[in-house]
Amino acid sequence: MKRYNISEECIGCRACVEVAENNFVMNDTNKAYIKKQPESDNEALQCEKALNVCPVNAIHADEADNTENIAVVLGMSNIKATFEKHPELKDVLIDFSPKFKRMLNPALFNTLARFASFNDAAKVSGISICEILHTINKFLGVEDKLLKSMPKCIQEITDGIENKSTPLTWKERTERYFYNDHTIDEL
Repeated sequence: MKRYNISEECIGCRACVEVAENNFVMNDTNKAYIKKQPESDNEALQCEKALNVCPVNAIHADEADNTENIAVVLGMSNIKATFEKHPELKDVLIDFSPKFKRMLNPALFNTLARFASFNDAAKVSGISICEILHTINKFLGVEDKLLKSMPKCIQEITDGIENKSTPLTWKERTERYFYNDHTIDEL
């Protein structure tokens, strides 16, 4: 399948969002961005329609086989360097969690992001580094490479919820009711 990108030429007309709402969304600056790459034939068809309806040709498509040139984003990867290579990831992370909206502040982004890694972002935001990395690498189309480099990143629980509770029992001693010992006889 093809991989879609949106250039800075986007005028915010929302045509792509109307055609392929599962894949295209609008950000806070009224520009469209790719929420997720197409994963099915139907989504690929909708994305192709979005490409064709864009009035300024801001949507571009590349063959998906180009993922061998894309480096996997790891926890130790620098945030600013990663966003310079893939500027669309900023919108992906902001859509993933509102905690990443701080990256929209240019002063904060240009100072802290130069030195921060995705591990640091996970600590500050309270979001699992695995969730962040899988979201980013899935968008880039290299999630399988991430799994090869970090195979135990996220393990699925297949047997459901484990019950670790202990049953409660209540045993009362009979002397607690000593005042009622002969109640029946007295009645």
